[in-house]
Amino acid sequence: MSEITEEVIDEVLRSVWSREQAHGREPVYMRTPLDELVKMEAGDSDDEHIIRLEAFRRLLEFFFSDGPHPGYVIRRVFAVTKALRPALILNMSLEEIGKMLGETKAAGSWRIKQLVNRPIAAASGHGAQLPWQKSASACEKYAARAAGNSNRSQKKKKTQIGKREAERLEKRAQRDRRAAELNPAWKKSVN
Repeated sequence: MSEITEEVIDEVLRSVWSREQAHGREPVYMRTPLDELVKMEAGDSDDEHIIRLEAFRRLLEFFFSDGPHPGYVIRRVFAVTKALRPALILNMSLEEIGKMLGETKAAGSWRIKQLVNRPIAAASGHGAQLPWQKSASACEKYAARAAGNSNRSQKKKKTQIGKREAERLEKRAQRDRRAAELNPAWKKSVN
């Protein structure tokens, strides 16, 4: 895709920040989820604290499961955040996230399906779809339509020749057969 640079990241964040403010949403948070957790933990027992600590450890292991490379970690963090709490990343689109991370929006979509949709579907026994994702039936329809689409290929498919073209080719073949029947030398001269 494109190279990850400070300028690209700043440009995307500036654009997203402006959009969020234009919609009346303030992208600066005076409190964090950690503040709420600390407040709730004041009366927690040791068992509850141990459970929360284990949950944080597992979350970190999940984010670092592809290795400690910052690019791998941040891509996982943004994918999970986009899927579960998009407001935390200023409701960025996959295209905006992709610009910052140097990848396409399709790569971000694939990552969300791998990290969020598939594990939920495996655990629950049925598909999980986020509100902004295409339905499974829509994906099937798009794939079926794309299968017959050759507008980017160099050669045309037989099914797309068209009725007139097929009739023209058939008439030409009939003329050639008649000419060959009437004059056997014609066939040799053409070939």
